[in-house]
Amino acid sequence: MHDTIEVKQTIRPGDRCTSLDLTSAFHHLIVHAESQPYLAFEFQNNHYTYRAMPFGTKHSPIYFTTAIEPIMLQRRMKTEIRIISHDDDILLLHQNKEYLKNMTQRVIDTLKYFGFTKNPEKSETEPNQTVTFLGWEWNLANVTVKTKPKKRLLHLHDLYNMRRWIKTGIEITVKQTAKLIEKLNQQRLQFQEASIFLNTMDHQKAQAAGLRG
Repeated sequence: MHDTIEVKQTIRPGDRCTSLDLTSAFHHLIVHAESQPYLAFEFQNNHYTYRAMPFGTKHSPIYFTTAIEPIMLQRRMKTEIRIISHDDDILLLHQNKEYLKNMTQRVIDTLKYFGFTKNPEKSETEPNQTVTFLGWEWNLANVTVKTKPKKRLLHLHDLYNMRRWIKTGIEITVKQTAKLIEKLNQQRLQFQEASIFLNTMDHQKAQAAGLRG
């Protein structure tokens, strides 16, 4: 499964891109009969079980990636486009606009052959140099990335709180620390300070572990 760091490393200055969002992608995978009872639930005194892979379970993205990756690998080998897939979101990159448009249609046709369909409202099949992918706004003309204004303010607020907690020595739970580290890993893509604070947190965590023996 590809992440934002790999996206940034894959993009080249001047690239064009298209993006595909697959409709109800996880539901294309059938759950083995022996595993279906573990996905049962009750609603209004009636009992149901999933026959198709549901959204929201821990292993659903892993199983889906295992199923879709061979298809994406085939397209990568037979074309010159660069393809980044993350669950049901697919980003396609190339310098030539017309070539990318044609190859995007081939990818759509290949996915359709295997039963996957694109969500027209969330897919962009016309090559462009700006795209929202994995929650970030990418500008391929100069290979820059930014968050939406509201999300950016929330990230900066998180960074401020982390710095204040570290400086004042406020104790936080392991669960809080895990959440902070997860947020910092996400913010490393855009904020240099995130890496600095993450290193500081690792140092503080190691010191705390040493003091407790």
